[in-house]
Amino acid sequence: MDDENDQRPDSPLLDMALHVAGEELVVAAGHNSGFRRHEVGQALAWWFASELVRRHPHRLRVFETHPHGYDCLTVCTWEPDQAPDGEWRAIAYLNKTGHIAVSVGGEDAVDLNWPEILAAEQPRDYVRLVEKWARLPSPATTPPTVGSSIASRCIAAFLARTLYLSDRWLVLGGATHAAGDPSVRDQLFEQVPGAAAERRDRDGADFWGLPESRFWFLVDRTHDRVAVAVDQTNGRVWLPGARPESLMELYEAAERSVDRLVSNVFPAAF
Repeated sequence: MDDENDQRPDSPLLDMALHVAGEELVVAAGHNSGFRRHEVGQALAWWFASELVRRHPHRLRVFETHPHGYDCLTVCTWEPDQAPDGEWRAIAYLNKTGHIAVSVGGEDAVDLNWPEILAAEQPRDYVRLVEKWARLPSPATTPPTVGSSIASRCIAAFLARTLYLSDRWLVLGGATHAAGDPSVRDQLFEQVPGAAAERRDRDGADFWGLPESRFWFLVDRTHDRVAVAVDQTNGRVWLPGARPESLMELYEAAERSVDRLVSNVFPAAF
């Protein structure tokens, strides 16, 4: 690789000193303080993931993984020419406790931290940087929001409202990978029968071969219940006790405003 300063976007705020200061914050922070606070890391990770998916809506998906015990959103790209029928390749592990590990040439390079991104003059420069490292094409303009990008945008927008609140809201995958094996969160699907019915529809591109990996759940920890369920592949949304709806149709009705859409569909954040 080139020298680290050469890899970073050209900005007076983005230099080695800033990166080192961010590392010190991450290492020094306790689990309930600083950038280790779950609601902060969760919101930042979803913002970053949604920006990547927004720029590559037909190629990327987001899954919940726990490599080495860390709590990560893992952004994966579909490689149709790999394996007999294609496979998912992880390009970025967005660790909610402090780091982004970017897969470069099949190796994970932990080189970014949330404090340096927060302090950046243009945080989206880092999205483009990860694209470069992950060898993704960088679109000249941001593609229009579609069914495969609307769910992550809505989750990120909702969590942005909770950034400095107590740890009430939790976003969980319908399937996760921890302790060496993938598993399904049946207890979440039991609360949303409509989503449970649709998880029977298998797709050759399901991560770990599990259709449940397509789903994400917004959980209200205060009342221990699912508030919203979404399918990240098509933008279908379920509220408890309600029929499924299309986030894209609701997005159009909201004059293509994600902020207005979240206010109309998601629960009050506080």
